[in-house]
This record gives sequence, C-alpha cells and structure tokens, in this order.
Amino acid sequence: MGAAPFSHGDIAMPKYYVRSDELEVVLDAPNALEAAKGSLLRMWGKNPTVATKFYVDERGFRGPKKEDDAILADEEPEFVFPYNSVVSDYA
Repeated sequence: MGAAPFSHGDIAMPKYYVRSDELEVVLDAPNALEAAKGSLLRMWGKNPTVATKFYVDERGFRGPKKEDDAILADEEPEFVFPYNSVVSDYA
C-alpha cells in the first residue's frame, strides 16, 4: 500500500471529507484547506463539476450536494472555502 497524500513520515494526518458539487473525496492532509486543494489533484483528469465553494469536514461529507441546495442544520460543514482560494495554486 502506498503512502497517503501529504504523508510526513510517522506523523498522523487528519482525514478530511471534501465535497464540491460532483467532487467527493476523502483524503489525509495537514489542514482543511490543503485537503480541498488535494481533492483537485486527486480528481485530476476526471473533470468533475465543482461549485463556487468547497465544503470540508472531518466527520463525513457535509454541505449541499448541489450548489443551490440548502445546508441542513445537521450537515453544516466545519470549513467552507471559496473556489478561488482552493485553485489559487494552480491558476
């Protein structure tokens, strides 16, 4: 089995669930923003539709499945990042 993305030796990384429209990815990352950025790399070449926001949480997929869906109170994500902050390293 290969090393997890963003692996730093024996240091355990938190697992994040990232959702943005069609994109749903689970990965280990040093923080929530890096998880959102890593989700794009993980999906590279698959061209999923992404929304104007990325919803990131350690408890599971949270936030709306489609951008115009309402966020239910029990599905409020820990972190919400605008599209521009997630793709800024790749533009």
